[in-house]
Amino acid sequence: MASQPTTTANIADSPGRRLYNGSCHCGYTRYRCLLTFPPPAVHPNVDPSITTRIRKCNCTSCHKTNFFHVRPQSSPDDFVLLAPTNPFDDPADGGLADYQCFAKFTHWFFCPKCGVRCFTFGGDSEVAEVDLGEWAGGQKEGKLTKVWRAKKEGWIEKGDTSYLSINATTLEARQEGLDLREWHEKGWIVYLDMLDEKEENKMTHHRHAFRTQTKAPPTRRPRRRRPLHPPLQPRLTPEAFNFHWALYLHKNKDTGGTKYHITGSAGKWLAAHQDTRGIFHETFLVGLFQIATITGSTACERLDKTMRQFDDGLNDLDVNCRTWLLKVLGVLAGEVDGKRVLKCDDVDALEREVMEFGNKNMESADLAMQPRPFEASKICGGV
Repeated sequence: MASQPTTTANIADSPGRRLYNGSCHCGYTRYRCLLTFPPPAVHPNVDPSITTRIRKCNCTSCHKTNFFHVRPQSSPDDFVLLAPTNPFDDPADGGLADYQCFAKFTHWFFCPKCGVRCFTFGGDSEVAEVDLGEWAGGQKEGKLTKVWRAKKEGWIEKGDTSYLSINATTLEARQEGLDLREWHEKGWIVYLDMLDEKEENKMTHHRHAFRTQTKAPPTRRPRRRRPLHPPLQPRLTPEAFNFHWALYLHKNKDTGGTKYHITGSAGKWLAAHQDTRGIFHETFLVGLFQIATITGSTACERLDKTMRQFDDGLNDLDVNCRTWLLKVLGVLAGEVDGKRVLKCDDVDALEREVMEFGNKNMESADLAMQPRPFEASKICGGV
């Protein structure tokens, strides 16, 4: 049986700092933790002593285990495992099942009954007896409870030999502050990109952005005109001329549009085209730069076909996300099925124009300033 949500009697004195209960699905694993919502600071390299850190990481370990990180400010002080008494015991003796990989420092504990991972740990630990009421910053319960926790002596929260992370999805639902929609919409989640071989420590901060647009109702229904934009995102924080390039075809305010781009690295490129209703929600979006207006469904189908024509042979081409897009734009600037989609006579000049736009706005993207900019090309006709 899952533990009950915390009551206000157990809430610590400092604003926003509260006691939370968590467990696996079957209740075999149970824990308590102290977290602060909203986080006082949100940044990839923030001092852990001042804020709760919410993380999503795309490394193979976190991705495959679907781990949604919540990092306490001080793990030895802010996390206690109530059951089992010692996760390192053999599962047959009442402990947790364990998985380790790579350097085998981190223990990816999971329940031997239901398989849920509540937390991951690396470092020194201890079994202790504590008054849970006093530990949570509230009134004493008058009894001691045996718990397992990180050992405070020698623990460095941001060090290489100390690590504890809670799986946010194992915190009990309906506790105050645990609305995952709010975490997303208010930009409290930091995304850690650990896959790029050339940028192993690249970290980007997810921000929620919005853009409103009002139009007078037309007296008659015109042929739908769809703007075409290359959205830019900085690869690092920040570096001139270094962006992730994509092409976005906006269709309407209800369904959004289609984002065309490729992801990966040299020799490992993959087409990642996708429909999206939240282009302005993109991580670290620099802005949108309009280069064309597409009119009619036939023109949209023609564009879609052209954008996908190199997908099967990407790794036979000497391209990256920018040069691939410029190659496709070169095709669109010519005739496709007898029609010219992109009215541009100099794709190199268009590249320089987009680069100038990106360099001008990258610092505001790094600071997550809103709303993100929108500009139209002065080189391309028909915008």
